[in-house]
Amino acid sequence: MEKKALRYEGKAKKLYETDEEGTLWVEYLDQATALNGARKEEIPGKGALNNQISSIIYEKLNEAGISTHFIRQVSDTEQLNRDITMIPMEVVLRNVVAGSFAKRFGLEEGAELKEPIIEFYYKSDALDDPFINEDHIAYLGLVNTFELMSIKNETRKINTLLKGLWQQIGLTLVDFKLEFGKNNLGLVTLADEITPDTCRLWDKDGKHMDKDVFRRDLGDIIPVYETILKDLKEKVVPKRFVVEETPQSSSAHPSAPDFPGLSNIFTGLQDELSAIVNSAFAGLSANALSATSATDTPTSTSGEDDGLGQSVKVTNTKPHPSSAATASSSTSKTTTTANAASDVKTEDETLGQSVKVTTSKPKTTSSAATKSAATKATTAAKSAAPRKPRVNVKTKTTE
Repeated sequence: MEKKALRYEGKAKKLYETDEEGTLWVEYLDQATALNGARKEEIPGKGALNNQISSIIYEKLNEAGISTHFIRQVSDTEQLNRDITMIPMEVVLRNVVAGSFAKRFGLEEGAELKEPIIEFYYKSDALDDPFINEDHIAYLGLVNTFELMSIKNETRKINTLLKGLWQQIGLTLVDFKLEFGKNNLGLVTLADEITPDTCRLWDKDGKHMDKDVFRRDLGDIIPVYETILKDLKEKVVPKRFVVEETPQSSSAHPSAPDFPGLSNIFTGLQDELSAIVNSAFAGLSANALSATSATDTPTSTSGEDDGLGQSVKVTNTKPHPSSAATASSSTSKTTTTANAASDVKTEDETLGQSVKVTTSKPKTTSSAATKSAATKATTAAKSAAPRKPRVNVKTKTTE
């Protein structure tokens, strides 16, 4: 993959286009800011530390099924991100009283909140990122009701994951800031970085292990960030997530981005659809067995063919297993008794049916007129009455 033109430069990062549509090349800068950029200072090595820390955390969030913009780390200071449309809003979740929350309400830092509190800020340096509520969000059209609900739910999930992650290296997650955007499917997606710049972290002694070291002039942040990265690599990161200093071809990463959050949804839908399909096939199988049982049961029907003046009785019997083998040599056997009512029994070995036909010898009359009248009456009756299925049975009558 090739880095192309610069698209955007912010306080801590540069975003570049790439030769792969939908993918951005992100470079972390050696820069620290405070008071919304009013205080700015270049700190060598900070960009590499934040890039590696954020990459580790995003790997874990992707594994947990959170939909994020992160693809992979490509160097100490660079990573690949999916190109998403950012929502101009910052989301802050607070677990402990600290920072501006303590100042706003005149509270002392350090008290644990009974429940996490979510706050929203309109992202605008010119306005100094003012605090906003859900009605403001609706009025400004930042997101709709459903999207806001999704953002809040994802923020709570991320809080649970991050608290557990930071606890593994002995740190308490006091509060943190998130930013979201919408991916190419219009779905809410976590974006921006997650580092000690965006998280307020305290160790077991209450020592600041975050950007407050810079904000409050408590010392050098580089040793603090180095300790965090070292602990994450040793206690949190599986070996496969450690970036090796070896070049990788562009084929190492997919041409089309995947979205971990959606895969869980589609897996659940797939399971539900499989259950429905299996249930449907089970029903079809039961119906087929029922139909087979009905077919195998001997049945008899009788009817009269007006054209032959015959009474026909048909008995369906279950075909003999050998009927398929003898189908080519099947014959019809007919026996007739003359000068009286005769029974004709025909057996078709192919169909496995027995046909009994009773015929009556036509009465002889000496009057041609009577015969003609009878013929006309029969023809008229046949025309008026609906036709019944004709049973074609070959018979031989002797006088």
